[in-house]
Order: sequence, then structure tokens, then C-alpha cells
Amino acid sequence: MHIETLPVTPAPATPSPQKVLRGRLRQLAWITAVTLSVAFWVGLYFLVF
Repeated sequence: MHIETLPVTPAPATPSPQKVLRGRLRQLAWITAVTLSVAFWVGLYFLVF
């Protein structure tokens, strides 16, 4: 019985930490950009009106 027939790829269910970190960073960047733009427009609105 040979166990070498099994694929060598480690657990495909869990993505690589790099990919997870990249996705989290992208999500954080989106949230930051949206928050900044909303805060900017609200501040501008209160400044003008």
C-alpha cells in the first residue's frame, strides 16, 4: 500500500494566510475609504450650511 498516491497539496479548504490577509486588507481599505469620504462630505455640508 502506497500513500504517495495522495495529493501533496495541504488542506485546500483553508486558504493561505497571505490571501486571507490580502482580502482583509482590501476590506479594511474599502471601509476606510468609504468612511473617509462620508466624513468628508458630512463635514463639508456642515461647513457650508
